[in-house]
Formats: sequence, C-alpha cells, structure tokens
Amino acid sequence: MISLAVTAVPLAGWHVAIVATAAAAQSAALLRRRRAPVAVLAIGTALLVLTTVFAGDPVATELPVSFMMYAVAAHRPARTTWASVAAVVGAVGATYVFTLRPLPTSAAPGWATATLTVSLLVAVALGLTMRAHRQQLEAEKERAQQLALERDQRAQLEVLTERERIAREMHDLVAHSVAVMVTLAHGASSAMDRNPDLAREALGELTRTGSEALRDMRRVLGLLRDGSQPDGAASQTPGALPDLLATFAKVGLPVRLDVTGEPPPSEPLLHHTVYRIVQECLTNVLRHAPGSDAVAVRIGWGEADVTIEVTNTGPVVSRVAGEQSGHGLRGLRERAAAFGGSVEAGPVEGGWRVRATLNHGDR
Repeated sequence: MISLAVTAVPLAGWHVAIVATAAAAQSAALLRRRRAPVAVLAIGTALLVLTTVFAGDPVATELPVSFMMYAVAAHRPARTTWASVAAVVGAVGATYVFTLRPLPTSAAPGWATATLTVSLLVAVALGLTMRAHRQQLEAEKERAQQLALERDQRAQLEVLTERERIAREMHDLVAHSVAVMVTLAHGASSAMDRNPDLAREALGELTRTGSEALRDMRRVLGLLRDGSQPDGAASQTPGALPDLLATFAKVGLPVRLDVTGEPPPSEPLLHHTVYRIVQECLTNVLRHAPGSDAVAVRIGWGEADVTIEVTNTGPVVSRVAGEQSGHGLRGLRERAAAFGGSVEAGPVEGGWRVRATLNHGDR
C-alpha cells in the first residue's frame, strides 16, 4: 500500500495495528474517489483523526487525504472543493492541537497543520487545473457537435431552398408555356376552316413555344442542380420584356408596357425577377381573364427600388382565379422577399391588379 510505504514513526504493539488498519481502509477508499470524492474524503479525514487520537501520530494517513482532496477538486465544483479544504483543515487542525503527543520524531501541532494545509492546497491546485482542462475538452467537443449539427441543418435548408427554386422556376415556365400553347391551339382550331394561313401561323407559333418551353426547362433543371443562377438571369435584361409581351400579344392579349426610370445595368438577378413577375401576372390574366379589354404593365425604376404593376380591365375575374392559387402568388411573394420587397394583389375598378415592390439599393 502506498500509505504504508511512507510510515516514518516507529510504533509498537497496537499502535502499529491501528495505523495499518487506517492506511488499508484509506487505500481501499481511494478506489472510489472518482465516483464519490466527497464521501471518500470524509472517510479519509475521519481515519486520519482516529489515527491521530489513538496512535498519537497521523504517520501514514496524511498523504491519502491529499489524493482524496485532489479527486474532489478534479470532479466537483470549486465551492465544494474549498468547503472541503476548510472542513479538513479545521477538523485535523483541532485534532492535532488537542490530542497530538509530542513524540521524538513527530512535528509540533502547528507545523503539522501547516504542512497538511500546504499539501491540500497543492492537491487542490492540481485538481482544479485538471478539471478546467477536462471542461475545456468537453466544451470543444460540444461545440464541434453543435457545428456539425448546424452544418447538417444548413445543408437541409439549402436542399429545401433549391427545391423551392426549381419548383418556382418550373411553375413559371410551365404555366406560361401551357397557357400560351392552349390559347394558340384554340385559335388554330377556330381558324382552320375559314383562314388556313392564320391557322398554320398559330400552329407554327405553337411549335416554337413548345420547343422553347422544353429548352428552358432543361436549362433550368440543369443549372439549378448545379447551384447556378437560373438560365436567362444574365440575358433577360429590360430589353427582353417587349419580346415577352409580344408573345402574349400574338395570342390576343392586349398588353401595353410603360417603363419609367433607368434600370441598374449590373443586376441580372433583379432583371430576371422582374421578368418572371411580369410573366406570371400575364399568364394568370391569360388563364383567368382571357377576354380582358386591356392589360397595362407599368415598371418604375427608382434609385433603391423597382415597382411592377400589372392591371387588367374587362370581364369580372373570379376570386379564386384572381388570387392566383397554387404556386403563383406564393412564388411572386418569394421572389419579392428575396429583394426585401412585397406583393399586393386585389380587385380594382373593372378588373384586377398585382403590385410588386423590390428593393435593390442596399444589395
């Protein structure tokens, strides 16, 4: 036993038995110092006191108490540690003063108490250092786990965002193309007998629209899977809007474009968003109010924002149609929210109006 090895006072008879028994009990208690350090320290201190009282000298029972104090400092809060130091020093010091016999090889009570106190303080310092190091390692491990969790959550959000982008782009493309193609097909069917040339022209436009739709869908799917900007974001400058309106004019939608202000030249994503908002609004007019007398598209470019307003007048539009159920209105709001803007949609005198505002001054 480690405690027996430090026995320095030659004792005889039952004194040796007391010291040996106390040291053995302390050594056994040390095996439990990590699970119950405070209880082990209490046992060790009690054995030290008993050895001092009955054997006349603490001899081999002091050193195990220092190891026990180290366990308390390493595994329990600082408040508990310092309270334990005070309790041990007080109990052992009082015992030394009142019961320690001045044997030839024993230290004076005051010196013995000071020696024990220094030993306990060294044990506390080592234990607190070890506890701080362990807490730091645990904090770093917890932080690493938190970072891994946040990384996984960001990856999931990116996947969801990507899916929403694909759904939004595909909705705009399909809804626009299908609405135009259906209108062209009806027009071709109606003109087949009385005006074959017009019917052939409508069918040609139908074929061209379908081909463009397939090409655009392939581009959107391919580029969005790669995380790139939607195809056309760089090419759909304000000059592309007249071509869009011309497509709707070919299917009989009386569209008029009014643009004020100067658009920023270095905002391709902004131009793409404006293009898609106008496209979605005109597609809904074509689907839900094809008999509109007039459709006015107004775009006002400011220094820090842009306002898109699409108003159709004519037949009364049903509420369900006007609210653009499904991805329509939600997609418009998501596009506007990406630029810190908003979308308002509602009836006006004789028709329906959609108004979107996008902010771009702080981007």
